[in-house]
Amino acid sequence: MIRLAIAGSDWPNAWPPPEASELTVVLEGSRLFLPTVRGDHPIKERPRFLPVKEARGALSAGNQERVEPVWRIEHDIYARETRVVTHQLSRSSLAGRWSSWRTEDVRVGVKPLAPGDAWVESDVETEIAWPEVTARTNARLKLTSDPTTYYFDLVLDVFENDNLISTRHWETVTPRKLQ
Repeated sequence: MIRLAIAGSDWPNAWPPPEASELTVVLEGSRLFLPTVRGDHPIKERPRFLPVKEARGALSAGNQERVEPVWRIEHDIYARETRVVTHQLSRSSLAGRWSSWRTEDVRVGVKPLAPGDAWVESDVETEIAWPEVTARTNARLKLTSDPTTYYFDLVLDVFENDNLISTRHWETVTPRKLQ
């Protein structure tokens, strides 16, 4: 049995279309071509795979830690909105030489009945510390859309030894042009 899934959008991997739409597939005259392999099968016996190692703990030289990531889908019936929430934290260090950590929090949302109204919010913070200095950045992104326009807002803060040394803000409005 073959199952074929066809979708108009690969949300949340791609931005949703500006409007709800119908996708029609005309089966008459449509064909699905699948590759075929002729001759003897090149692998004579079923391969045996080693078990997958746990993703936490020391992954290589130095001390590394990865906290279990979060990937959650939320269906808000009252707001008529679907959201995806992700969180990831990773740390790494080499005793007496350096340490680093990075955290990413991302929220993505769309209204299934009005897909043009979509948004993503992202907060990413990264720190690298050496014995003589610590550098940290925090980037906050908000990208929203309506059926005709994208709205982009990004703030970047840069710190040296916990002192804010620079802030930059980018903001732009761009027509969607049916994207």
